[in-house]
Amino acid sequence: MGKILKSANNPKRSSALGHPGRGASYRYVKHQNLLLKTHPEFNEKWVQEKIAEDPSILGIGELILKDQERNQLGAGRLDLLFQDPDSNLRYEVEIQLGKTDESHLFRSIDYWDLERKRYPQYDHVAVLIAEDITSRFLNVISLLNGFIPLIAIQLNAIQVGDQITLKKSWPSSPMRASQTSALASQASRVN
Repeated sequence: MGKILKSANNPKRSSALGHPGRGASYRYVKHQNLLLKTHPEFNEKWVQEKIAEDPSILGIGELILKDQERNQLGAGRLDLLFQDPDSNLRYEVEIQLGKTDESHLFRSIDYWDLERKRYPQYDHVAVLIAEDITSRFLNVISLLNGFIPLIAIQLNAIQVGDQITLKKSWPSSPMRASQTSALASQASRVN
């Protein structure tokens, strides 16, 4: 997997936890948050591959990968396109490392709009993934949710020992996946 960064905290500091009656013993190990935007090995392409391999990381249901790095005529490349296997719902996913910015928010909406016009037989949801969804963009995303089915997911890398994992969290107010279906259906009927 590559070189793992050493934690500034003492990695040997741990404590054993025994569970009476279970025979199991656990050891507490302090984790380290990794900032992927500046990490030499774990970059946006790595995050994209991990999500493509295991869409459950996003926490929005069982999804099928339809495309990766999908060309959008005159608009760049859509990072990931997923579909819910039990419905006609598609998710246009834009990944950003670091803090949210105008460019990625705009791209998320642009790709969502291009895909819904290109494939009107599906309902579409824009998904913006970032390491840090700032309060400024949380407010803008919340305002847009009245008109555009948009999910914001904060995704962070965590190191525990020599293991790396991706942890999803929902910002406090943007639309959750469970709320998107009706709005996506309504939005796909609007030109």
